[in-house]
Formats: sequence, structure tokens, C-alpha cells
Amino acid sequence: MDVSSKTDRRSLPDRIERFFYQKQVPYGVALLRIVLPLVLLQTLLPRWIHAREFFSADGAAAPLALNYSLPNFPPEPSGTLAVAMMTALIVALISACVGWLTRPSLLIACGLYSYLTMLDCVSTMTKYSVISSHMLLLLSLSPCGSLWSVDAWRKRLREGGSEAGPRLPQAFPVWPQRLIQLFIALVYFGAACTKMHTDAYFTSDQLRYWLMTNVNNHNPAGELLSFFPAVVIFMANFAIVWQIIFVFIIWKPVARWVMLAIGVMFHGSTTPLLGLYIFPQVMISSYLSFVEEGHFLWIRGVLRQVASDLRQRVADDLGLARWRQWEPGFRVPAAAASGVVWAVVLFTTTVAGVAAESLCDPYGMRRAEGPHQLQRLDPQLAERVMAPNPPIPFSDRLLSFDVGSDMLGGVLLTTQTSVDRGTPFFVQASLAPPHEDVWLNCQLKDADGHLLHETGQIVPRDRLRGDWRFTIPATSPAGRYQFVLMHEGRIIAERTVEVR
Repeated sequence: MDVSSKTDRRSLPDRIERFFYQKQVPYGVALLRIVLPLVLLQTLLPRWIHAREFFSADGAAAPLALNYSLPNFPPEPSGTLAVAMMTALIVALISACVGWLTRPSLLIACGLYSYLTMLDCVSTMTKYSVISSHMLLLLSLSPCGSLWSVDAWRKRLREGGSEAGPRLPQAFPVWPQRLIQLFIALVYFGAACTKMHTDAYFTSDQLRYWLMTNVNNHNPAGELLSFFPAVVIFMANFAIVWQIIFVFIIWKPVARWVMLAIGVMFHGSTTPLLGLYIFPQVMISSYLSFVEEGHFLWIRGVLRQVASDLRQRVADDLGLARWRQWEPGFRVPAAAASGVVWAVVLFTTTVAGVAAESLCDPYGMRRAEGPHQLQRLDPQLAERVMAPNPPIPFSDRLLSFDVGSDMLGGVLLTTQTSVDRGTPFFVQASLAPPHEDVWLNCQLKDADGHLLHETGQIVPRDRLRGDWRFTIPATSPAGRYQFVLMHEGRIIAERTVEVR
């Protein structure tokens, strides 16, 4: 049964109690327990060989606390200890994924992941790492190891059942799953509140620069979308409305699937548009916490029916009487997955990881000629690197110079190359931040280069656009006209339009 019902006439305290304490089989958190560690391993495995450099006093750690004048918090471990912690973190995530001593594995993973990310705020600590560490903690409070796990298999053996025998899954109070759901919903609400204080978000400037640049990773689709500011403005405003209402309507049965489908499309599009890879995977995987018992049973029934039809069709094509399912021909004793074995595996794997990193010797510490030495820079190169930055020409600060008729929120929605006589239109110059207070002149010239009109305005440092409103008189001849953008007497940009 879902958490909400139109016919529910219980009192508010009863509905709150039912919301948090009704019993369900924890299918959603079990799926999240499996998927989330696999996502995080994509970022941790490549960093393992660099653990000494990123997270230890032997390397170049960048603790987050230094930004708040808190030295040595958390304490920077030695290089060997950092490698051991990184190895133990990877083992704990794998153990949590397979559900082997699930709760201790999740607690160890949460502690080590939070500790190490705080030691590298340059690259390892990101928005998704903060969200993931909270989800690991909340998962450790849940019965996510009661399904599809080594723990569940061991429990069946202790109770005298067999691995292949049927067993009804156990139901638990749903409050840990509710905490994860509320956490995700409030993350969205907080993100929307932050965007409300960012003017550049609503004018599409923030998104537009993200689309045009490779701040995160290569995003060719984003560069194409930046040519359509109307679409970008619509997406920005639609996203913030979706984030605000998420926490309020995600609990409704029908609205839940609509909101989650929008979320999947929203986060999935950030990969080709913004070059994000891990963050959308973390957020989409968090939606598994919204899968409840009734949802899972319905989906499983549909998939089983499809699989049954497919097996029967294949069996008919092969001329088989029935499709035989594989059954294991061996049994593993329950002691093989006990807590003692888990502790031994964790310890030996950590030691082996430290030994492997030492053998790899990425920094040449064990070389016969000694560690790698810093090479002296060429004096001319060092002088050029240490010299003050040269002033940026103003022409490099101009982002675009366009002509258009429709404007929304101070942004030209479309650009055009032809205008009608007697119809007002806009000429807009967009600047790249940051820039100083500037005076820009906009000149209108005919096809022969004769100056017909000139106007100017100040573009203060807190604005990114200057725009002028023009109307070609109906008495003017049709043909080609030219708009020229001037700064301190120099031509910065030109735009030719056809006057009809």
C-alpha cells in the first residue's frame, strides 16, 4: 500500500506514525545499497594509486578546514596510512554492495569516505560526495542487508533453510527509507533556495557559460544548446520550479512517477550538456529509495511474465519440452561468510593494498638512485610564469553582438539577420565576466559606410549586457545596413543586417 490515499481519514498523528512506522519489505534501500557503492567506486578506484599524493602529509593534501582557519583538521595521515584507508574504503564499499556484514561495511565506508574527501577539497570532495556520505550513513540505519545479500543468505542457513528454498522476505518499519527520501527532497529544496539568490541563473548567464565551456568535462551538446537562449531560460526556470515542489508532491502516487521521470531526464541530460558523469549517477541511483514494496512487486510481476514468455518462446524454437533453470550443485558453509572471515578479508586486503602500492612505487621512493627530483625550470619560462598577467584586450571580453526582436529577462531570445522598416528591434552586446565599468558606443551605418546614427551607454561591472533599441524609418531605403560596436574609439564587433 502506498504512503498516501485519497480515502485516508486518519488523524494527523496517526498518518505521521503510519508514514514513518508502517512495515514494508525494504526493496528500495536494498537496490540503493547495491547501486550506490558501484557508482562511488568509479571515482575511488582511479584515485587509489594517488592516495599518498591526495590524502596524506607526504603529498599535497588540500583539507577543507583550511578555508575556515582550522589547521590539521582532520589530521593528515602518513602516506602508508592513507593508502591503507583508501584500500579499506574500497573493500568496505564492495562488501556493502554484496551485503556482507552490511551495517559495519556501510559505517566504515561512510567514515572513511567522509574523512578522505575532507582532505582533498580540490577534486575528491564535491556535491555528490557530500550527498553520498549522507546516504551511506542513512543506509547503515536501514535493513538494506536483509535482501539480496550475503547476510540474508547466512541468516537462511542459520535458520535451517537451503539457499534455493523459497522464503518470504521480512518486513521492517520504513522510517530509514523515509529519512533518505526526505534527505533527497530537501537537497533539491535547498538547491532551489540557493538559485533564488543567483540572478545569473534566471537570466541564463550561469547555465550558458557552463554549456559553452568544458568546466566539468567535454560537452559538445551544451555548446550547441547555448545558441538557443530561449530554451536555456525555459529549462532553468522549469528546473527550479521542479526542485521547489519536489518535497511537497513526491508522496502522491501518480505525481511520484512524473517527478522521478523528470528527474531522470534532468540529471541524464547533464552528461551531454554539462559534462557531468558521477553526479547524475548518484542522484538517479538515490531515486531507488522511492521504490516501495507495492511498486517493486508490480515491476517484478511484469518482468517475470516477460521472462517466462521469452523462455517459452526460446524453448519452442529449440524444440525443448521446457527451459531448465540452472541450480547450483554445491553448498558453501555459512562459516565461510562469518564476521571473523570478513574481518580477516578486510585486514589482509588492506595490507595487500599497501604492499601493492609500495611495489608500484609511483613516486620512485624505492629507486636505487633515490626519489624523483624536481627539475629546475628554464629561467625564461620561470620569468614568464611569474610575471603579472597581461591586460586582457576588451575584444576578448565580448561574448556576442546580436540583433533580435524578442527579449525576455534582458536576454535576446532569438537572433536574426534581417529586420523590417518601421518595426522596432534590439541590438545587444554580451560581455564575459568579469569586466570593469565600460562605455560602449553602437553605430548604425549604411552600405557605403556612412554614419547614420550613434548612441552609447555605460555597462556597469555587475551587468553582462548592453542593449540598444532601434527602428529603421519607413522612409529609409531597403538594403544592407551595418551595426558597429565601439570601445575607446576602437571597433570591437560588426553585424550586418538586411533591411526589408
